[in-house]
Amino acid sequence: MSPRPNRTPRRPDRAIGTPHGDPEGDPAGVSQPPTEEQDPVSRSLLWVMDQWQRVEKIGGHAGWQAWTLVLLIALYLGSIVVPLEMLPQHRYYNLLADSFLAGSLSLLEQPSPALLALADPYDPAQNGPYRLHDLTLYKGKYYLYHGVTPALLLFAPAKAILGIDVIQSQAVWLFLCGGLIAATCALGILLRRSQPASPRWLALAGIAALGLGNAGPFLLVRPDFYEVAISCGYFLSMTFLALALSSVLMPGAHAGRQLAVASLCAGLAVGSRPTYIVLGPILLAAAWWHARAQGHAPMSARFLRTIVGMIAPYTTCILGILLFNYLRFENPLEFGQRFQLQAMHPRTYIYFRLDTYPERLWRFLFTPGIVDQNFPWVHLPSGASFGEPEIGGVFMAPLILLAGAGLALLCLKPFRASLRLDPLRLVVIFGAGVLMLLLLPVMAIPVIRYMVDFVGLLLLASFFVWSQVRSRLMPQPGLRRAFDALCLLLVAWGCWVGVAFGTNHTPPAAIRHFYSARTLLGQGRQPEALEELSVALAGAPDFFLARSLRARLLASQTGGNPAEAAAEFSRAMRDFTSQAAAAQNRGYMPAFQGLVIADPVAEYSLVAQPLLQRGEPAAALAALRGMAEAFVAAGFGPQALGILKSVKSVAERSNLPDFARMVGEMIGPDASQSAPPPGP
Repeated sequence: MSPRPNRTPRRPDRAIGTPHGDPEGDPAGVSQPPTEEQDPVSRSLLWVMDQWQRVEKIGGHAGWQAWTLVLLIALYLGSIVVPLEMLPQHRYYNLLADSFLAGSLSLLEQPSPALLALADPYDPAQNGPYRLHDLTLYKGKYYLYHGVTPALLLFAPAKAILGIDVIQSQAVWLFLCGGLIAATCALGILLRRSQPASPRWLALAGIAALGLGNAGPFLLVRPDFYEVAISCGYFLSMTFLALALSSVLMPGAHAGRQLAVASLCAGLAVGSRPTYIVLGPILLAAAWWHARAQGHAPMSARFLRTIVGMIAPYTTCILGILLFNYLRFENPLEFGQRFQLQAMHPRTYIYFRLDTYPERLWRFLFTPGIVDQNFPWVHLPSGASFGEPEIGGVFMAPLILLAGAGLALLCLKPFRASLRLDPLRLVVIFGAGVLMLLLLPVMAIPVIRYMVDFVGLLLLASFFVWSQVRSRLMPQPGLRRAFDALCLLLVAWGCWVGVAFGTNHTPPAAIRHFYSARTLLGQGRQPEALEELSVALAGAPDFFLARSLRARLLASQTGGNPAEAAAEFSRAMRDFTSQAAAAQNRGYMPAFQGLVIADPVAEYSLVAQPLLQRGEPAAALAALRGMAEAFVAAGFGPQALGILKSVKSVAERSNLPDFARMVGEMIGPDASQSAPPPGP
């Protein structure tokens, strides 16, 4: 009897993770799962090696050039950061971190007794002098209604471990860079689905669009606490999408773990921005596909256990958010907006409007910017929504129209069949961007910072459509080149618009010297602060905030020249009003978003008070006259009159009758006049 021949185990017809078959297979291949005999450390090392191999495959699509471009974009974004750390609201997330570390859900900052004594502390006409803007006031305590996730991920750990306060502008930059890295991985996964392979320049174009054409640069021009929550949500949503795409398009032995981490990212994203609740259906689609890929019969016990395990982190985060809301406001669905201290009364303002939904959706997509001959040729329109500029996603990143075209192409059976992707995987590719776009008009106004929520997601879907159309529907080289050229023009436009909207009138170096001067001033080092301000003004002579601070130091410094302080403040007001008028006359926002003088009377009082204490009422009056004349010259006559009246009222309340009388003489007997009388 002949010996039994050795038989090579038959290779399965279908790789793990390809339900219903995938003739093209998964480009990344499938790694072998660890055996039961392997210890936990070995399994962990194998998992790390598997993830590193995947990153290498993703980045290998465009080679080292892709990650070099990511680094260059990150450095550029870092160079345009405006370090807003001037007002209390620029420290809100650090205040929230301090509260958490102290075991408190409310902020440790206490509301002003004058605010609590008001008949209606939520009335903006009454609470203006006392409120901390956009905080939530509930039962005599301050809360932050914006997402809690940034404090949990970054601000509280930094304070607990390193003992430092994270500057909010740095947090925005970190989150945007993390989001770009995750988006690059997601892009590489999508482009690997092309047959034949997409050219390397397509990946580079995608990285440029994702890094510059998604309104991210604008967030860095005014990186306030709003932008912290938005950028954190962007980072987590992109990380979620990269992991979800990897698990359904490049399935391996650890696809389940990837989906579990993706589930956690989706839940944390909701904790940063509630609008990311739309990631839930996408997660469910990916989990459903994964359960089928494991060979479990639909709706069987193992099938349901797999899905429940995948969505458990997401569900836990949602339940945690509801509990967090209940412990603060005794309502799990209350995030704090009904008790928010803001420019409109929270009890009368309607946040969720379905009747204007079509109009808002149109504005989110098609609100145009302004194109003219003034560099950089593309400008934000004047603020239409509470002073903030509106812009449409199509104007900012016209390539997102490809995502809509891709959805239309999916209605064609030949194209859909050529993709060899079942509906669940298509939902993962297209669903997040589409659902976010459809939800935002219900919950938000179409201002530019909210473009970050959906433009990047739609850009990823658009590059997937671009790669598939050029490889499957355009075999003719000439037609394919024309299509590529058109798409590249759209990418170039989006990148230029993003850079233009991230251009600040004041050089970041001058802004850093300005904040350095503020720090030195807080330490009582006035001479060094004056030196820093001189450097800032040498680089930006019309930097009115730096000049106003210099006037304040000259006014308060022993031996300082009162006349020079008045002249310096007048110059600062001329620069401020002329820049504001130039932008307003052209119909677009000034280039110094985030660096504005919100309260000219308060700014003036910081200069006038030390002058009056030194017995220099003439200098204080000269500074006031210079400010009023600057407003009149810029075409803001009514505002000039209002400033004079407010200063007179403050002087009367401050027991300065002589100065109040001099201001009254400046106003003159005719209270309706717009301009002060000419100086002597």
